[in-house]
Amino acid sequence: MKCLRLSIPLFFCLLPAMAQKARFPGVPVDPAGLAAKRNWLHAVQDKVSGQSPNVILIVADDLGKYDLSVYGNLLIETPNIDRLAREGALFTDGYATASVCSPSRAGLLTGRYQQRFGYQLQPHQRYPKNRTEWWLFRHLVNTSDMEPADYTVYPSSRQVKSLGLPPSEIVLPELFRKQGYATAWIGKWHLGYEEPMLPKNFGFDYRYGFYEAFSLFADPKDPGIVNARINEFTDKHIWYGGRKGPCAIRENEKEIDEKEYITYAFFRKATDFIRGHKKDPFFVYLPVSAPHTPYQAPRDIYEKLTHINDHNKRVYYAMVLALDKAVGELLQTLRAEGLEENTLIVFTSVNLSLLHI
Repeated sequence: MKCLRLSIPLFFCLLPAMAQKARFPGVPVDPAGLAAKRNWLHAVQDKVSGQSPNVILIVADDLGKYDLSVYGNLLIETPNIDRLAREGALFTDGYATASVCSPSRAGLLTGRYQQRFGYQLQPHQRYPKNRTEWWLFRHLVNTSDMEPADYTVYPSSRQVKSLGLPPSEIVLPELFRKQGYATAWIGKWHLGYEEPMLPKNFGFDYRYGFYEAFSLFADPKDPGIVNARINEFTDKHIWYGGRKGPCAIRENEKEIDEKEYITYAFFRKATDFIRGHKKDPFFVYLPVSAPHTPYQAPRDIYEKLTHINDHNKRVYYAMVLALDKAVGELLQTLRAEGLEENTLIVFTSVNLSLLHI
């Protein structure tokens, strides 16, 4: 035992000496590229015709292709999302340009491969600070699906804050706004937590949602909510995050205390924006967080799925049905406001469903 006590401190003292000081580049802010972008946007025609269509881009999160009844799911019916497929175009072989969340969003908004602007990797808020931490998290802590990658360098705390969508990239809302559209981001951002990577810097007139990869859908103690926790490192991290920091719900950068189930709140804000801009063309980017973890579903929907025995799966599909319900209410709003025939709706998922469902 005496030898063991001596050897462990010696071993850990040697590891920092082997660690390399991080020289992680982060996402660069290119002043020349940013200036060129502004000049190009300024030169774009700033007029639209009276028949310019409204555009709503709904992006689900971790929604699998076969989680919808339009693709043959027999456990649930998703009539409103199915209606979009039935009355529109169904892309049976569409592919995301990245298999993970943030790079996929970056590709969607820019229309470019992520590698062209250094965004092919998923950014995180916490990285090993040195080889000692890497070894500890790799071998002594059960991080399961978040096992740290063996990079030669890791970003510092300061560099982590610079990770995000480069402000020199041109994105959809900027193009729409320069054509006279009213623009809104409502939902999950996950393209940077600090300036200058926030939604307000990318052409959105109205902004509502959270910056992180996740946030609570509702208060876990709400009797109208059913929770399902997964015994994984990622899920524990998500529940711990709650609605603090970048997980907080914000409206035009001001933190608010949202009480409504967040999927419903996102669509309520979207319909409010649509009603307020029905006389002008609008672009609504609606990247919802459902059915990404944490698994929280409205109890009234959960209780109807008595044919699904597995609790986690039942909560997951209740979240999908809540999303479908919200889509239906959006479609009703468009019809009631006389906007149905002049509105283009795109529904997609940023990546496929998780393996534990």
